Amino acid sequence: SEIPEIIKKYNLDLDYILNDENFPLKEKNLPDLCADRIDYCLRDLIALYKKNEEVGRYVDHLSVADGMIVFTDADGHYDSVDEPMKAIEADKSILFYVVGFGETPEAAQGTVDRYLNPLKTREGNASGIAVVEPRESIPHVLPFIKREVAKRRSSA
Repeated sequence: SEIPEIIKKYNLDLDYILNDENFPLKEKNLPDLCADRIDYCLRDLIALYKKNEEVGRYVDHLSVADGMIVFTDADGHYDSVDEPMKAIEADKSILFYVVGFGETPEAAQGTVDRYLNPLKTREGNASGIAVVEPRESIPHVLPFIKREVAKRRSSA
């Protein structure tokens, strides 16, 4: 294997690399996004749907905020959101919650609708709320997460 040569060449600390605590975004409990889940999803988009260009645009809009992986905005993704959202809807192990922010309630609702309209139903593992102020979303997000986690626990 070439891996030991690469580690030596770049003076990498193997103990650091192998300690998962040093990479908190790698794996997270549901419903949080994590690097592994994003990796699987993006690979599926390429392998199953041949969405190579769209994957690049999704990656461009990934960000980290308060130790969580988030999509920062939806600009430019409106044409390609249908299939990924349908894949999310079909995979009940994923919880997806859209928080649409906007200067007006209508603008915020437009973002939510862009993501949720492709879905067969707005019940289940994908939901959303349109708000003008981010703090307005908390009373809506937490009940959704609690309800969906309870469903999964009761069906396990």
